[in-house]
Amino acid sequence: MYEKAYSIPLKGSISAKSNNLSILAQDSMNSYAVVGSFAIHLTIMKENNSSKELSIRVSSEDKKIPLNLIDAKFCIFKERAILVALSNKNIFFYNEDGSSLIYSYLLKDDTANPCAVISLNQNMVVVGTSVGFFLFFEVSSKGDKISLLTEIKEKSIQGSVTCLATDKKDSIICVGDSAGNCIIFDCQEIQNLKIANISRFSLSQK
Repeated sequence: MYEKAYSIPLKGSISAKSNNLSILAQDSMNSYAVVGSFAIHLTIMKENNSSKELSIRVSSEDKKIPLNLIDAKFCIFKERAILVALSNKNIFFYNEDGSSLIYSYLLKDDTANPCAVISLNQNMVVVGTSVGFFLFFEVSSKGDKISLLTEIKEKSIQGSVTCLATDKKDSIICVGDSAGNCIIFDCQEIQNLKIANISRFSLSQK
């Protein structure tokens, strides 16, 4: 049986977007991230149930124009965790408590928006886009070094990348697109990804 342990005083509305909650569980505290229109709302709960709230507002380089947020997810690696935020054209990498921006990346394609993000155990972050390609970022185990490793454009991906998933060993990446395809990539060599399988899922109305 499941029992209610405690309520979390989340700032902002968790219903503002679908799948709008990311959790980072640590030994002495848990962090919860919720996305609003122009801010990421973090709630940090400690063992004694005391809480701390923080709002991260992302903006353009001149800090005059707030950017519309799409998603924010904790990416957890063996030696560290980071918070990745997706906006209209930008990808932002923050430290795990959101107190400092480590790195930002502006998509070069004017027609593309970032729309999905997952992490891999090999200290990598994968971001899918609205025009079908996806990006691999390498995150250093310590420090602020984050770099774009490679960009994958695969003609089998039709339309937008709608979701990304990986298996427990990170040996494959599954890419879902807006046409109903699920393309499975073999991740043995990141720089030379190979398609392992292509499946098509369709929903028929009866």
